[in-house]
Amino acid sequence: MSLTKAQTAQIMQMLSIAFPLIEMTKERVELWHECMHDLEFDDVHSAVMDYLKTESKFPAIADIYQRAVKIREKREKAEKAKRDAEIVEQIRQRELERVKREIAEGVYDVFRTQGVGRNEPPRGANARDVQ
Repeated sequence: MSLTKAQTAQIMQMLSIAFPLIEMTKERVELWHECMHDLEFDDVHSAVMDYLKTESKFPAIADIYQRAVKIREKREKAEKAKRDAEIVEQIRQRELERVKREIAEGVYDVFRTQGVGRNEPPRGANARDVQ
C-alpha cells in the first residue's frame, strides 16, 4: 500500500521532533508526500529511523527516499526468497510422493508377477521353500 498523506504527516512529525528548529509546514508535507507517495510506510519509517541514528542534519527528501528504496529492495528480495523456498518445498513433496507411488507400484508388480498374495507359491519356489 502506498504512503498516504496522513502517514507522510506522521513521518514529518517524527522529523520535527528530532529537528525542532525545522518548521513543518503544510507545503513541506505536501512536497514530501508528492515525492514519496509510491513507497510503503514501513519502508519510509525504517529509513527515517535509520537516518536519525546515523545523521545529525535534517534530511533531504532524497536521503530518506534512497534509504527507503534500499529497504524495500531488501524486503522484496527476502519475500521472494521465502516464496521460492516454499515452491521448492512443494516440488520436493510432490516428487517424494511420486517416488513413493512408483516404489509401491513396483513392489506390487513384483508380488503380482511372483504370485505372492494368492494361494499359490511364488514362481520358481518349490514346496519346501514356501513352508
